Amino acid sequence: MASVLVCLRRKKNDSHGVKQWLNCWADGVPMITQGPILPNHNFTYRFNVTGQEGTLWWHAHVACLRGTMRGALIIQPRHGAGSYPFPKPHREIPIIIDVLDDGRDR
Repeated sequence: MASVLVCLRRKKNDSHGVKQWLNCWADGVPMITQGPILPNHNFTYRFNVTGQEGTLWWHAHVACLRGTMRGALIIQPRHGAGSYPFPKPHREIPIIIDVLDDGRDR
């Protein structure tokens, strides 16, 4: 079994695209899927990624962090570059492009 362990300190995140089998309750939405993480406390996300690979993304669900806190979650193939359908690149750099929509253009 392949698993991911993420320990956050007083933050929330949401991993888009990851199939969180048997623990979808840990989506990171405060007061919806779980309680908020209190100051000076932490929460450990542990989820199974068996059979999954690719570049996914995560972001905060707290309003003041929603426009700033995000990142890439890269799940490598279990058997290395040989399982890719194309040659492995010499270097990979994750780039995240996003637009902060404040709703003023509506």
